Amino acid sequence: MRDQQGLSPADFDSLFEPLRSFDHLLVAVSGGVDSTVLLNALCQWLNRCLVHKIQAPSKISVACVDHNLREGSAREARAVKQMAQRLGCDGTILRWQGEKPLTGLQEKAREMRYALLQKQALKIKADAIVLAHHADDQAETLLMRMAAGSGPEGLCGMQIRSEREGMVLLRPFLKLPKAALVATAQAAQWPWHEDPSNQHLRFERVRLRQMQSLREAAGLTSARLVRLSERLARQQEAVDWMVAHYWRQLVRQDTGTLTFEAGLWALPAEIVLRLLAKALHVLNPDAVLRLERLELLQTSLYDDVLRQQNGRRTLGGCVLSLSRKGDLTLMLEPKRRRGRPVQG
Repeated sequence: MRDQQGLSPADFDSLFEPLRSFDHLLVAVSGGVDSTVLLNALCQWLNRCLVHKIQAPSKISVACVDHNLREGSAREARAVKQMAQRLGCDGTILRWQGEKPLTGLQEKAREMRYALLQKQALKIKADAIVLAHHADDQAETLLMRMAAGSGPEGLCGMQIRSEREGMVLLRPFLKLPKAALVATAQAAQWPWHEDPSNQHLRFERVRLRQMQSLREAAGLTSARLVRLSERLARQQEAVDWMVAHYWRQLVRQDTGTLTFEAGLWALPAEIVLRLLAKALHVLNPDAVLRLERLELLQTSLYDDVLRQQNGRRTLGGCVLSLSRKGDLTLMLEPKRRRGRPVQG
């Protein structure tokens, strides 16, 4: 599989193999080269499966999100709907209505895109949403999260299969370079449009994209960043297993409280950090926990454990009380009562 030649039907058969167990797929299509290749290739793959009587989804639907942020977006969305109809798919345009934020526009647009797609998938009873993210997208995501100070969990990046609020998300192109998709579209003569906002340097993702040749010349290629995300995801799986294991061993749950036995402090620091985060979210699912605050909380509690003294902290709307023996009890913070906050 060479970028210059594009992808073959056999390549797509392999990429789409995990999709065969789903019945109804909702494909997110913007009209750019990535999603144009995704839709056309999926339709061709489905036809091959039907001809050879291979298990495959019974239906493919298409959704195009019109963020209504620039002139021409409505026209491009209509073109996507027409393409879907030519390929025999139901096509729907999802519009982002209402006022747009002055800051964090791309982040908010991303959140709205997922929300609209999920709402549409539930409406048409699709059991998975298929997205066209590729290796270059993954590399940019990792770099953005590094710049924002993300921890190992965030640097796992996107996954080929994941879930968002109970809906399955599938990204079959996640290990492919964008160049392979461009070459495929050119060879098959599948027309696409370019989003002008992809050239606006006010967006962080675009600025990182402009630096791609420089970072790759230094060895920081998209392929290596994707490999990093895969390795971190593998480590994350191991950490998740350990957290689940020690949660069963060390946690006592009563009405409104969680208590860790003193054995908590003998565990590796990363596992303690994850257990604390899980406990806070169990008690207060709406808590927004910054990694730096969690790290500071853990360090201050460790200090109290070493001194064998009582300690009291608040974080994420919860009170954490440490006994001299090292037991740690968490409960929701009572109104108008506050413990010693984590300094930061």
